Amino acid sequence: MKCSFSTAKIAILHWQKSARSDQLRPNLEQEIFITPKKMNKFIMQLRPLKATLFLALLIVSINSNAQGANNEADYFSNIYLSLCMKNINNFEALRNQLLGKKLPELPFDQAKYFLFGGGGDAWPIPYQEKLGNFVLSLPTGKNMCGVFMRKGNPNEVEANFIKLVSNAPKPLNSILKLDENKESATNGKTHTLSYAWSVPDATKKMLFTLTTVSSPTADIQAWASATIISD
Repeated sequence: MKCSFSTAKIAILHWQKSARSDQLRPNLEQEIFITPKKMNKFIMQLRPLKATLFLALLIVSINSNAQGANNEADYFSNIYLSLCMKNINNFEALRNQLLGKKLPELPFDQAKYFLFGGGGDAWPIPYQEKLGNFVLSLPTGKNMCGVFMRKGNPNEVEANFIKLVSNAPKPLNSILKLDENKESATNGKTHTLSYAWSVPDATKKMLFTLTTVSSPTADIQAWASATIISD
């Protein structure tokens, strides 16, 4: 099993509440480095666990939610749907399930860069029997689930995301809360979309957010989160 992580500058997302409580804005503030030596050492540690039953079941679960993941963008969307969206009411149950099955985790010195500025757990998700392109994160104390993709087609990721969240199942309504283009010194042009699902006059909303990066040389090309917020 090989991992082609270059020395990566990965932007940490620090989620900050704006003046309105129904928005969470990602802020690209910091850069960190994951060296090939550290990541390859971790990949080597995973080799004996590659064929665990739960890992196989997890991949089946992800793939079963679409008519086949034909590329990285589809696979990213399937992870997001299968693990984040479907478990939005109880991320702690998802965390306990993953921890209970002893699915291999990223060590904390690497996981922390996918945890939105806090503690928690992060798991590398295999794609085509290789690790290194997808990470699932469950920060502690934030009621949030995140998915990260190193390389893939950001336009396809965004199109899939819009299909997933722009129309909510009845009686929920879907409202576009944020559509923002920014220029980042680290990643270049980024595009962030946030949709909120709720019933009319509800005090709590499900918030789905995606940020994509157009540059093919960016270290992270897409990351998405799911959480519940209160007005």
